[in-house]
Amino acid sequence: MNRRFFHGVSVLMLGSGAAQVIALACAPILTRLYAPGDYAALTVFLAITGVLLPFICGKYEVAVVTATTDSEAVSLIGLCLRIAAIASIA
Repeated sequence: MNRRFFHGVSVLMLGSGAAQVIALACAPILTRLYAPGDYAALTVFLAITGVLLPFICGKYEVAVVTATTDSEAVSLIGLCLRIAAIASIA
C-alpha cells in the first residue's frame, strides 16, 4: 500500500514537472510569435480560468485519485466531464 502511494505521487510529480518544463521551453517561441498585447491577453485569460476552474469542475480530479477500482475511476472521470461541460455551457 505504501509503495503504491509513492508510485502515484511520483507519477503526479513527474507529470506536473514535465508540463512546467514544456511551458518554460515554449515561452521564448510564444513571445516571438505574438505581440506583447496578445501575450498579456492570454495571461489574463489563463488567470481568470485558473481562478474559476475549481468552481466549475468541483475538484473531481481528487476523487479520481481516491477510486479503488479502474471502473470506478472511469465512472468518476465521466461524471467530472459531464459536470464541467454543463457548467461551461451555462
